[in-house]
Amino acid sequence: MADGTPMRTDDILQIGSNTKSMTVVILMQLVEEGVLTLQDPLSQWLPEQAAILPNGDQMTIRQLANHTTGAWDYGDPIIGAGLDDPVLLEKGYTPAELVDYAVENGTPDFAPGEAGKWKYSNTGYILLGMILEAATGETYRDLLQTRIFDPLGMESAALIEDVPTLQETSTRGYVWNENGDMIDGTNWNGSQGWAAGSVAMTAADLATYGHALANGQFFHNPETLAEMLTFNADALNIVGAAYGLGLMDFA
Repeated sequence: MADGTPMRTDDILQIGSNTKSMTVVILMQLVEEGVLTLQDPLSQWLPEQAAILPNGDQMTIRQLANHTTGAWDYGDPIIGAGLDDPVLLEKGYTPAELVDYAVENGTPDFAPGEAGKWKYSNTGYILLGMILEAATGETYRDLLQTRIFDPLGMESAALIEDVPTLQETSTRGYVWNENGDMIDGTNWNGSQGWAAGSVAMTAADLATYGHALANGQFFHNPETLAEMLTFNADALNIVGAAYGLGLMDFA
């Protein structure tokens, strides 16, 4: 925006929380493969995190995916801090450190699965990424590559786990802080989003992914996609759309 450079169709940009749907795609593939179930407790896969999280012993994988655990969201405090401090914008975290931050700095919004309750929580999706790694013995990066990017020929797609390089994003990124000031967020450290929101790609590759997802190409059973598309209306008053598993219904 400093020099009025126009966007190009082959620019690589961060896709934010569209990443969450990819996390759930891998999760549901593992469900189809019998590796895990949506009813599995958090403690089965991440006993250390389940032990330190308030109500962690009551959380299930499904609740993590549909934002009904009540887990406090680390996102606004950590990511929001970077809007006013370039050092914090570029600060890196491990997934376990993000969970630790949530434990140390917040309290649950409600009990897991409490009737009528819903709250968006990036913390839950960090836990899902950690579960995927624990269940497969592979990194989240490799799971994205082998299960989503490579099969669809999405050559621009990448998981950003640090301050992005020019090869990972080719555009400047902007965000507005609470005062209405425009901030250049290009150097945002992707480790702050990880499995909750740090993938980047071209618009064309994102469209390729969306088309494949909508047509059920990632799954063997049509009911698997239907599970992702089962929307919870309790999210309407909070985010303005019903929420399924990694997907929102804006219809």
